[in-house]
Formats: sequence, C-alpha cells, structure tokens
Amino acid sequence: MQVRVLVRVLAVALAVPTAAIGQPAEPEGEPPPPAEAEAQPEAELTPRLQAPLLQGEGEEEPELGPEEARERLLSVEEPAQPEQAAEQEEEVDEGDFATKTLPLFALHGYFRTRFELFQDFHLGRTDASAPYHRPIESICYDDADCRDRVGPVGNNNRSSLAGGNLRLRFEPQINVSDEVQVNSRIDVLDNLVLGSTPDGYATGAGGRNPWVPIEAFTSTQVPPDERNSYTDSVAVKHAWAQVRTSLGVLRFGRMGSQWGLGVLANGGNDIDSNYGDVADRILFATRIAGVTVVPIWDFASEGMIVNDPVQYQGQPHDAGQLDDVNQYILVLARKLDEEDFENRMQLGLPTLQGGAYLVYREQILTSELHNLDTGFDTVTDYVVRRSAEAFIPDLWVRFDYRKLRLELETVWITGTIANTSRTELQQDDYEISQLGGAFQLEYRLLADKLMLAFETGYASGDQDIEGLSPNDGLLTQTNDSTVSAFRFDRDYYVDLIFWRNLVGAFTSAYYFKPSISYDFINNPFGQLFGGRLDILWSRATDFVQTRGNHSDLALEFDVSFYYRSEDGTTREDGFVAGLQYGLMIPLAGMYNQDNEEARGEIADLPNAQTVRAILGVVY
Repeated sequence: MQVRVLVRVLAVALAVPTAAIGQPAEPEGEPPPPAEAEAQPEAELTPRLQAPLLQGEGEEEPELGPEEARERLLSVEEPAQPEQAAEQEEEVDEGDFATKTLPLFALHGYFRTRFELFQDFHLGRTDASAPYHRPIESICYDDADCRDRVGPVGNNNRSSLAGGNLRLRFEPQINVSDEVQVNSRIDVLDNLVLGSTPDGYATGAGGRNPWVPIEAFTSTQVPPDERNSYTDSVAVKHAWAQVRTSLGVLRFGRMGSQWGLGVLANGGNDIDSNYGDVADRILFATRIAGVTVVPIWDFASEGMIVNDPVQYQGQPHDAGQLDDVNQYILVLARKLDEEDFENRMQLGLPTLQGGAYLVYREQILTSELHNLDTGFDTVTDYVVRRSAEAFIPDLWVRFDYRKLRLELETVWITGTIANTSRTELQQDDYEISQLGGAFQLEYRLLADKLMLAFETGYASGDQDIEGLSPNDGLLTQTNDSTVSAFRFDRDYYVDLIFWRNLVGAFTSAYYFKPSISYDFINNPFGQLFGGRLDILWSRATDFVQTRGNHSDLALEFDVSFYYRSEDGTTREDGFVAGLQYGLMIPLAGMYNQDNEEARGEIADLPNAQTVRAILGVVY
C-alpha cells in the first residue's frame, strides 16, 4: 500500500493522471472518465497537489485562470487528523503570543582604516606645550647625549608625523522576539596603529623574541596585549537589553549616551569618531500626550570596588555608598521616528522636534585615592570629602521644512564643589557656572546636490585659567571661586586641526563656520560622491586665557572629498572613502605674550597642515 501511495504522489507531481500508471491506457482522443468518488484508505494520506485541469474533467469544478491553476497546483494540504488539528491549533495560539517578524540575529557596524599626515602641529615650539606633536627625532637633537647616539641624519628640524590606524566594529543584535532584544558594541583592534605590534617587541618578562634579535628584522605583526600595547585586541563597549511593554520601553545595561547634536552627550556613532560616551544605565521610556518621557538612573561611578583576593571568580561589590557618583536624568522630548520623519519630508510639511535633557549629579565622599600609589594600608585612609553636586539642563530643538534644517543645542551647568583635593580636606567652595551650545543651519538646492551651511558654537571661558588644554583646568584654579570653562564633548568635531588635534576638544571660545558642498553623484540607492569646503574662525571667550592675551585664535580651511557605494541594505551601507586636507593659520592669541613683550614683535609661527584619508565598509 505504501508503494501505491508513493506512485500516486509521483503521478500527480508529474501532472500524469493516476489511472495511466499501472492500468490500461485510454483510447487516444477520448477524455478519461471522472475520478472515482469513493474514498480509499491510502488516499487520505495523499497530498492535495492538483494537476492542471483537463478538458472534460471535473465538471462540477469552476473554470480556473492560469494564476489560480498555478496556485492550486502548488498548494499542499494534508487532511488533518483529529489529534494533528488540535496540535496545529495550539501552535497557532502560541505563535500569536510570540510572533517573530525580525530575524533572530542582526549584525551592524563598520571597518575603517585611516591615514594621517601632521605637518607643524607643534607650531614651531620646543617647550612641553605640545610634546605629542613634535617628532622624537627633533626632540632628540635638543639633547647632547641623544645627538651622539643618533649622529647626522640630514634635516634635524623635522616637523612631520604620519601613520595609519584601523578599527573593526561589531554591533550584534539578538532579537528574542519583537519585544525583547539584546544589543552590544564590540571593537576589535580599536584604533590600532598600523605597524605598532611587531613580533620584535620585548615580552612582559623582560626578554626578547630570539628569532628577532633586533627590531629591524621583524617579520610579522602579533595581536596587541599587555606586553606590547596600551589596549587589548578586543574592547567590549556596550552590552544592554531592551524590552517593549504595553506601557513603554525598558532598557538596562551598559549603553551609548547620545542627545541632540552631541554637545554634552555624544555616542561617537560616526565612522570617523574616536571616543563615544557610555553609560551604565537603567531607563524607561513612555509616551504621555504625545511627549516622550524618559526617567534615567545612571551609575556614573561606584568608587572603590572590592572582591575576595584569593578567588578568581565570584561577585565583586561596591565598597561604600557615599563615594558613589550618582546621576539622575529626566528626558522630556518630542522626537519622530525615522519613518514618520521621512513621510513628513516627502509631503513637504514643517517638522518641529525638541526636548529637555535634565541631569542631576552628586557625590558626597570620594575614594579616588585608592587608585594612587600612596602606600596606605587602611581603607579609612582612602576616603576624602568631596561634597559636589551639579544641575545640568540641556535643551535641544530642530526644525525642518522642505530643504531647510535649523538645529540648536544649549547647555548650562550649575553647581558647587566643596573640595577638589584627592588627599586632604580643604575648603575650596567652588561655584560652577558653565554655558555652551551649538547652532547649525543647512539649506539644499539643485535637487539636493548643493548644500549651503553655517554653524556657530559657544563655550564659556574662565579668566582664572591660563591656557586652553585640559591640563589648564579645574585643578589649576587658584584665585577665582567660579569654575566657568565649558568643554564640548570630544566627539563633537568642528575642524581637522586646531580643536580636534591641538587642543583636543572645543572649549572657552566661539567660532563661525560657513560651509558649502556639492554632490556630483547622489542617487536614491545610496551612491554618493562629492566635495565640501569649511572655513572656521575661532576666537577665545576670555582673551586673558590665551597665550597672546588676544581673542583671535586660528583661521582654518578644510577641504573634503567623499564617496559611498550603493552596496548594502540601507543607503548608509557600503564602501566609503574620504580624502581631507586642512590648513590652520595661527592668529595673535596663539603667540607667546612674553616673547612679544621682550622683542617688541610677534615671531612668526608656521601654519599647521594635515592630509587625512579614510577607507571603510559600513554594514
């Protein structure tokens, strides 16, 4: 009987009448008789895969068109047995409860390789103000013993630095269901300098690879670890989960922190970013009367962490409560999702988004001293009173209408610090009052190919600080009781040279930046090729904070060419490439006031230049 069932299945699959197999053939030209109506036991297991209707067959069946006949031909249904029907009904109910429309696993990220040339980034200075921008061979010639070891090498006044680096970023997403997700960010070879881990480096034991007696004979690169690099091969930066409920969205874990333009909180999500703010956070987002309300609890710093020193596993825990830096945030915002925003733009409707990012941060005691090599043996020696608190309102607003975009973010930080020392109690009684913000205007013409843009930013300065570097900050303040120097997030880039590389972050100044760009190629599938020119004029907020006691700091011209292929599932995915050139002209605020007074003139400083190239793949 099983053989006969198999024969029947093969027959209907090949569109051959069952009676033609194993039975005498019907006379040619006469239609076969109608199929017998009586049910046979084995026929109940036969799949209902239908052959195309023949002329004169199935008189009671309605006439089917080609598409209907094709669908009927390909339909397979087995008559369900009573117990099978019950199982199917139960499976459907379970599927309705946990329907999966997202793939179980999704992976995003990018791979990038960057090449950079720095020319005269030390601005001709030989002091310790810019030790990282002066080639070591030039520093060597300032020392007699070093000159004796090196000997003549031609041009001793070298001023160029060049090299490359790379990063592979993974952002896997595990979709347990539409409602439950697990996300992470993993950087592999994070900003690894090309050629920085040759196998000739000394090991942690103080020895050397015997196969590489000197570094000149290195033959391979090895993975970075504690013996040859400042960073590990793999850096896990994010790990958090999201749960959607009928009341809102719950997120918990270590995640990126981003708000507005990124002046205060910047997740470093751009392919050219270097840092990225990360928060150990629990938040719940819900919508009330069209407004998104998000209470957030951040674990900014737990202070001293302890664990049983004889156990390799187990659970470390916080050593105290009053040394914690606690941070509480409330977000009130009206922000459209990407699909709604695109729909409004296509309809030509004005769109207003914005909100408030309200932060409260406080710390009573500090145990920072336990990170120092003090030789103290008791825990009580590590604790010092801090008594610091800050209120940080951050307002963001964005307006879009057709080809116009206006976006503004402004931040105010106010608070107090009773003691800034890590080792003793002293009465500093500082007041914190800092103000910063950025405004961007963008208008597109010629089918969105031409863009005219203008950007300006402001960061309050401090008359009691001498210099703009992070070394000239809170801990150097001695006279004024107000801490007022505001610093932008380090991933908020406004130029290529001055603020990004020489200072490290925009601070204590204001700038004006007109820009123009043109896309020679910009198709709907994502392919993009164009060029851009930025002109940046930077001035100090308080002129006494600069070297030359003058507000004018620098004038910078940045030219960029960019390309993106149309590969990938979204417009942003695919191969990307960029070539950038920057020229920075130092102005009066960058000159040394002491030399000017001594010589009665300002010595010329060289112009700083850079050439940058980036190659990457976004997925």
